[in-house]
Amino acid sequence: MKKKIVINAALALLFTVIVILGEVFANTYPYKFTISKVVNFYYTYDHIIILWTILLMVGGIFIISFVFEYINRKFNVKILKHIGTILFSVFIIFSSVFYFVEYLQSKHEYKERLVFYVNQAKEGMENDMIKIEYFSGLSPWIKEGKRDTVDSIMSKYGVVIWYDNFPYYRTNQKAKEKYLEIVDAYLDKRNGEGWRQRMDAELEPYIGRLEVEH
Repeated sequence: MKKKIVINAALALLFTVIVILGEVFANTYPYKFTISKVVNFYYTYDHIIILWTILLMVGGIFIISFVFEYINRKFNVKILKHIGTILFSVFIIFSSVFYFVEYLQSKHEYKERLVFYVNQAKEGMENDMIKIEYFSGLSPWIKEGKRDTVDSIMSKYGVVIWYDNFPYYRTNQKAKEKYLEIVDAYLDKRNGEGWRQRMDAELEPYIGRLEVEH
């Protein structure tokens, strides 16, 4: 009996670790996994209910295990004394497979978006026309009759306003960061340091609520 409790306790700990870390990994990939993210995930984002769910599941399995162990002693049905071990093993396998599949899906999405943005960066550099998003809570407002002037100013700096309507996903956001890294380096080399501020100053009379993503 004591040996069985030790085995089930070890399996319960393994299951708990898999779920706690798996939830964080599944909700942060492809960003770097760190211990601080584990703490922030369960504290900052109020996911403490996941920990309570794990506790209830583990406690429930132990209770079921003790109940079936009692039945086994009464009726000598040996398979029943292994119920706790079987349940923990099933949950461990299921959770491991689940998080691994989540990882593969996220990895595929990230690679797909990364290829898209890298190709877009290459195309923009080849055409000397880099797409840049402008954010301000609202879409930029170009004064009436000034569109050609705005386009001319931006063209001088090798950029054009871009509205990326792809839904916000971590995989897309991470891939977009690579795009910005590539095009920022290109534009800094092309236009010189401080080009963004110079362009903003030229655009200010013609475009409202302007804020360039840095």
